[in-house]
Amino acid sequence: MGEVGHNQTNKVRLGFATAAFLFVLIAFTPVAHAGGLGFAPLAVIAGLAGYIGFGRKFGFSEAPGTIIALMAFLLWAVVTSIWSPYLDPQPIPNPIKLLLGVLLYLGIFLLPPIKWMNKAIIAIGVLGLSLLVYDFHSDFELSKFFYPIGEGEHPVARQNSIYQNLSHGITVLALLAGPVIFYLTRLRLVGPVLAVVWVLGTLYVAFIAGLAVGLLAMAMALVFMGLAWLIKTRAIDALIILAAVSILFAPLTGYAMRFVPEDMKARMTDSWEHRVEMWAYVAEMIAQKPILGHGFDAVRTFERTYSGMNIDGKPWEQNIIALHPHNAGLHIWSETGAVGAALAAIALFMLNHSLKNVIKVKPDMVVPMAGFLAAALTLCTFTYGIWQEWFWGVLILIGALIPMSIMNAD
Repeated sequence: MGEVGHNQTNKVRLGFATAAFLFVLIAFTPVAHAGGLGFAPLAVIAGLAGYIGFGRKFGFSEAPGTIIALMAFLLWAVVTSIWSPYLDPQPIPNPIKLLLGVLLYLGIFLLPPIKWMNKAIIAIGVLGLSLLVYDFHSDFELSKFFYPIGEGEHPVARQNSIYQNLSHGITVLALLAGPVIFYLTRLRLVGPVLAVVWVLGTLYVAFIAGLAVGLLAMAMALVFMGLAWLIKTRAIDALIILAAVSILFAPLTGYAMRFVPEDMKARMTDSWEHRVEMWAYVAEMIAQKPILGHGFDAVRTFERTYSGMNIDGKPWEQNIIALHPHNAGLHIWSETGAVGAALAAIALFMLNHSLKNVIKVKPDMVVPMAGFLAAALTLCTFTYGIWQEWFWGVLILIGALIPMSIMNAD
């Protein structure tokens, strides 16, 4: 009787884990189209499915070195909040939420490989692109239906919000480019043609959206997928080194922005000129507290303003930093200092070691993983903040789906 009860409990547990993970896959595309903020709760659900489905206690001694290094980096970020000038009004402060969130997200890696995951990834990529094309060519009809204008809200403000959401959807497609292209090219007869169509479609929506970082992320993904096909794991080595260098030498990059000629800045779009000014300013702030940093979320308190953009022909004054510096290295240095930058670099090199161990077992993983990492590096360098929970969620979800789809692949 006890064994029967145990088996029944296992069935319920595995059934819950399966249903939860299927929900995550079904919700992935609409969440991406809606701007991605829902990826944090989706990653929690997927992580809980992994922990529950694993079926036994998971000891600290079993944790890979990559996870230990990552947790050390996040714990240091929590410690820096002690001296941060930012007063978090929430009951659970942002650094604690991020640390606990990532611990939950990582449970997805405990889920077993799934043979049909390659088809699910293709479906997510094709449906995501289709929705974006439709929305851009229907005056955002789909987004407006699910996200109607609020009472008293200016139509231009809502239009900007929708554009921001769809821009996030494009960057999620760039992150998916590696596995989507890899699996499309494996389809018989028309697979390579479909892969080319998907790539051109993704580049097209990034172009009509005027999203330069989307184009750049896709280009980097394609380049490093090609390199991975030619030189295998050395492409992964190159990506990890690039990522570590971009973090460790970020203050020098910011300092170099001070010397960008005015005529060159005048030819830039507003968003890129803003980045140049912002990165130069953040480098100044890093120089004030280079070892320990200003503390978690401190960039929200930096006060310098910027009026390089024009609204209705008039200069628009705004805080030079809108929530974060749009550069992972500068964000890490400004808030967690050299200590945080060193811990982040260690976590990256541990990740490289872990990836190589998995690629030895399944060499096919090198190409889609290189595409994913290249897109992620690009987005971290030019657009998103290092502490954004939704971005951690989507990175961990896609980073887990790739090995999950390949480990049992035919």
